[in-house]
Amino acid sequence: CGKYPKGVEFYKWLASKGWDESQAIKEAAGVKGTKVHLAITDILNGYEVTINSKYPNPKTGVEEELTLEECDVVLSFIDWRDKIKPESVAWDLTIFSDKYNFAGTIDYICKIDGEYYIVDFKTSPNIWTEYELQVNAYKQGMLTQPPDEMFKDIKDYKMMILQLNYKKNKTKKYKETIIDDKFHLFLSAREIWANEHD
Repeated sequence: CGKYPKGVEFYKWLASKGWDESQAIKEAAGVKGTKVHLAITDILNGYEVTINSKYPNPKTGVEEELTLEECDVVLSFIDWRDKIKPESVAWDLTIFSDKYNFAGTIDYICKIDGEYYIVDFKTSPNIWTEYELQVNAYKQGMLTQPPDEMFKDIKDYKMMILQLNYKKNKTKKYKETIIDDKFHLFLSAREIWANEHD
């Protein structure tokens, strides 16, 4: 999905930061995203998560307490869950698609108002097209090769990117974005990837 162009705004940001700084920022965001994801998984599994909870830093392997910002991200997920009241179906679900030759791990599948949603958690303030292609791939994988019998009768999924600790919202710290069907663009990006990685 990362082969899809990110657009002018991303390249302006990259130019303004320089290569080394932009990579450091992306790496730090990846560390935050991983730790937050592990905390949310614990919450979905019914465990209590506190500021003293420790999660491994994927860069160093060392267990660390959540930072204040990471706690804010986790709290925004709890706020969303408490307000929307989704019915949890599955999380951290790995899927494979023999038909389209990809695999991935879905953050969260839930029911909201009787409809099934594939939800991808993001801590980024922006939604890049590659994120949209990612959830489109998940949807096709679930429809064409469900990983479990419990999913075989589901005929459709809505797709959502849930931005956590979204700072542009003053009244709530999350943003839900419903994603349109763009699987054809995923297939195009996959063809570009295949051309560069034969």
